[in-house]
Amino acid sequence: MIIAFIVSDCLRQFSVVALNVYCRNITFFDMLKKQPLDQQNR
Repeated sequence: MIIAFIVSDCLRQFSVVALNVYCRNITFFDMLKKQPLDQQNR
C-alpha cells in the first residue's frame, strides 16, 4: 500500500511537470510559426 502510494505520487508529479513542459513547447512552437508569417506579411 505504501509503495503504491509513493509510485502514484511520483507519477502525479511527473505528469504535472510533463504537462508544463508540453504547454511551454506548444507556445514556443506557435511563436516560431508566427515569426516567419509576420516577416512574409511585411
